[in-house]
Amino acid sequence: FPFLRPKIGYFGQYCWYRSIPIGWRKAFGIQLCKEIKSALKRNNCKNFVITDIKEKFGAICIYFYGGAQEVHDIINKYDYISFHTCIECGRIATKRSKGYILPYCDDCGKGKLDYDIYYKDYDFYGWSN
Repeated sequence: FPFLRPKIGYFGQYCWYRSIPIGWRKAFGIQLCKEIKSALKRNNCKNFVITDIKEKFGAICIYFYGGAQEVHDIINKYDYISFHTCIECGRIATKRSKGYILPYCDDCGKGKLDYDIYYKDYDFYGWSN
């Protein structure tokens, strides 16, 4: 996925994909990249650049410029999905840590200092528990 490589400011090999937390990479990382790539081809977008990928407030945060509205919609969809996906293992999140907000499943949430149980309805974007 060439759009994952920074265009300027980095020397050597680096890929933004490595910035995605492991649980989210397992759950939807490749699918996210495939959907963006397909949308870029369909819309003939050659000016799309990712400038940063990180976790923020318990969801994936992808900073970019360029691209068609379809690409923006895909990124927004995965922002929502990430907030409902365990950051450590990729399963459906049932807990959210307090303070530094991160989504966890039942198993990964065990032993975390402080968390809220949330999500009454597990069905979203076709995923169900």
